[in-house]
Amino acid sequence: MTIVLSFMFFAKPFTFQYVWSGLLVVLGIFLNVYSKNMDKIRLPSVYDLINKAMEVRKSRTLAQTV
Repeated sequence: MTIVLSFMFFAKPFTFQYVWSGLLVVLGIFLNVYSKNMDKIRLPSVYDLINKAMEVRKSRTLAQTV
């Protein structure tokens, strides 16, 4: 929040390096929370994501041919 306020009150050139660094900070916070709550939070595996994408693709092709 303080970084956003800093951009609002003080003139600075905005570059995408600020976006990348902000994403790194958010990723670090997420990984910290996730590591502490691994038993409560279950992220889908890559295999599950691929299967889900294939199911969506199959259902779309069937719907388009009807």
